[in-house]
Amino acid sequence: MEPGQSVEHLANFIGNRLSGTDRVTRWFSHIPVKTLYYGDFAVTLVFSGELLIAFKALPKGDYKQTERDIKTKQDSMLINLLGHPTDEKFMVQSEITRTLFRIVGKDWPKGAKELTWEFPWGRVVSTIEPKDSVPEFQIHWRME
Repeated sequence: MEPGQSVEHLANFIGNRLSGTDRVTRWFSHIPVKTLYYGDFAVTLVFSGELLIAFKALPKGDYKQTERDIKTKQDSMLINLLGHPTDEKFMVQSEITRTLFRIVGKDWPKGAKELTWEFPWGRVVSTIEPKDSVPEFQIHWRME
């Protein structure tokens, strides 16, 4: 890849097609990424025009791992790479939220946390994907 190449060129380079678009953003999802130390991920890249504005990664666990196990492993990986988070908040902040998680078949413990790291260039968040309640981490760059 060369600087200044188009998003379409990147899509061809990684062998992925446009997954979705709205009036402002385009995204490419289900990009398989393998790492030496941290396992496999399914990555989504989100663009505003030609600018990459977000990176989302869902860790791939084996069939024996629960979502809770995957979230714990993900948090440990990010703490190892980024240090202690700058903010923590409970994923299940009320019984209403807890009930909604149960409706989709997930029962996250009251102690489960969303972790955030703030940097001058943006933030990293270890969270739960709200649609299907699976762990993911996101990188969001500041747009100035």
